[in-house]
Amino acid sequence: MTKVIAPVAVTLDNATLEVVANAVKAEAGNYGARKALAKQINDKAPADCRWYVLEANGQKLPPMIDAIKTEYYKGLKGINYSNPSNAWKMIKQYAQEDASGRGMFGETPPVEGKTEGETEGSGKTRETRSVQTRLVEDLKALHDFMIRETSKGNPDVQDKHKTAHHHIIDALKALGVTIGL
Repeated sequence: MTKVIAPVAVTLDNATLEVVANAVKAEAGNYGARKALAKQINDKAPADCRWYVLEANGQKLPPMIDAIKTEYYKGLKGINYSNPSNAWKMIKQYAQEDASGRGMFGETPPVEGKTEGETEGSGKTRETRSVQTRLVEDLKALHDFMIRETSKGNPDVQDKHKTAHHHIIDALKALGVTIGL
């Protein structure tokens, strides 16, 4: 049997309300500042470099972006920020969203009216992608997978898989996508 607790009216004092309001204001500013930094980094990045996925694939950032990251970490450590790598992860996420929205680095803008994760098998309306979009998205996913598996030293990756990966890169180039290696 579940015990039902009657609602209790609570009144917060002004000092507590002010602290809550300041916390919300700081979060809103933090969010906006991170998005602005992500956009700025995208503007500075080489035109063909999906920089926000490089570290996850075991690759190094371009020097300009690495310098920005170093300065960002230095600033966060200066204010005793507890988890700079998580803040950087959010910057990269916002950068990918920005790049997708602006069609940068070979990213494709999201289809209007579609939410992330809607697929053919979800029972939702089937997404119609252009031939270019479908090829680029699917080949990039395969390319990213092979980079991850190769960098992890996966013993299942054989020479035939590496050869296929080179063909995937050639196919992306044929579609006009430059891979930032």
